[in-house]
Amino acid sequence: AIEDHFEALRKPMVQGEAYLKRMPPVPKERVETASFGFLWVIALSTAPIFYQGALCCISVMGLTHTPFFYVFFLIDAFRRSDGKLVVASVILAGPNLLRTSALGI
Repeated sequence: AIEDHFEALRKPMVQGEAYLKRMPPVPKERVETASFGFLWVIALSTAPIFYQGALCCISVMGLTHTPFFYVFFLIDAFRRSDGKLVVASVILAGPNLLRTSALGI
């Protein structure tokens, strides 16, 4: 088996027209269009980057323009599990908090 391999290497190289005749045809130029599935995969894989970039832009706008933009950070905080626990505790303890404040007044 190894001798056959070396024997194939000892054959003279084909040059000139004979070499060109053995060449495969030149492939046609293929125009690829971006499919929706491909764009969707790219969008989903880069979504966290865009999300963090948007939060960064919002924080800069909150520093330079108006503190109103920090509302978006609160929305993001309540979207996470810690924020959901805070909202749930306020909702569950809300009536008791109101009674305590009414007692203090």
